[in-house]
This record gives sequence, structure tokens and C-alpha cells, in this order.
Amino acid sequence: MGDDEKFDAIVVGAGPAGTAAAYTMAKAGLQVALLERGPKAGAKNVMGGILYNHYLEEIVGDAWKQAPLERPIIEERRWIMTPKAYIGIDYKNLRNRDHPHSFSVLRARFDAWFAEQAEKAGAMFVPETVVERLIVKNNRVIGVGTGRGDDLFAEVVIVCEGIGLGSACWRRRASTASRSGASCGRTRSRWRPRRSCSSSLA
Repeated sequence: MGDDEKFDAIVVGAGPAGTAAAYTMAKAGLQVALLERGPKAGAKNVMGGILYNHYLEEIVGDAWKQAPLERPIIEERRWIMTPKAYIGIDYKNLRNRDHPHSFSVLRARFDAWFAEQAEKAGAMFVPETVVERLIVKNNRVIGVGTGRGDDLFAEVVIVCEGIGLGSACWRRRASTASRSGASCGRTRSRWRPRRSCSSSLA
């Protein structure tokens, strides 16, 4: 692929962070490739989590109402922790049954839906593609090498893969990312990992 054919951005990993990045850039008119190692976004996820609908609405607008959300969260427990102690805070609001601000989600369902929204916004979704290496030229990341044997090039590479390339990139961030054009490691996401929470309506 020549320089005139390269993408504006390549996003590695179609989880909530990667898809949010791809959606936002595609919506702004950039040419974006969203790469996912599984046959579809969410295919390798067997867990759930909490999604705060306000933040999803900030990204996709009213389309969040069609998202495959599960149950409204009415109770949450938070911890403020030190290495040897913690303070716990419980919060329960039965009004969230009728006016919820957060929902439980199953990643296998939600991630697939979210990736579809990125495609509708103009991103190119490429499943079953393992990124094996970052292509570096003059101390700058200019693309990725994939398990398919071809290389993809872009102005920006955003790594949102939590394992494999993502963890290796995160470990090397001090020596490599500071000299390159890659966004390595943690991309800020509106996703929140599951804490000890209950969606029970009882």
C-alpha cells in the first residue's frame, strides 16, 4: 500500500475503547480501519459490565436507545482502597428502575452492536485480523503488520488491545511510545469495569 492509499488512523481492537475511537474519528470524516482478531467484535468476551448511558449518548447520540442493554443498575458498591485497607460506599436508588442512568451489558452482544455503529459512521471494520507488530520508521509508528501477511499504513495507530500486542506495547511505552506516533496502552473509554453491583429489581 502506497503512502497515497494509507488510512488516517488504524485502531487495533474492537472493544468499547477501540470502537469509540474509530466511531468518533469516522464521524469526523477520517478514513479509519478498525481491526479485530475475533470473527466479530465481542466474539471472545464471556463477561459483562456496567455501561453509563450518558457517556454512550455522548458518542452515538439517540442511537444508544437501540443498544442491547440488559437491566438497569439500582445498586452499586464502591471502594476507596489502600494496599492494606479500604472504605466501602453503598448506593441504592429504586428510582433507577424507571429512570436508569446505567445498565448491565453482555460484551458479546454490546461490542458487536457498537462496531456496527462505527461501520455506519464510515469506519472499515476488519475482523479475523491479528496485528503482530507495529511498523516503525524514523522512530515513528506508521502502520501495522498483520497475520494475513500484509501491512497497513496510517498517520496514527491506536492500540486498544488489552492482551498480546496491547500489553507488549504498554510495557514498552517508556522507551518506544515516547519516540513514536503511536497511542500505546490505555485509550480513555467511557466503559466502566464491573464492580460489585446489583441489577436486582427485588
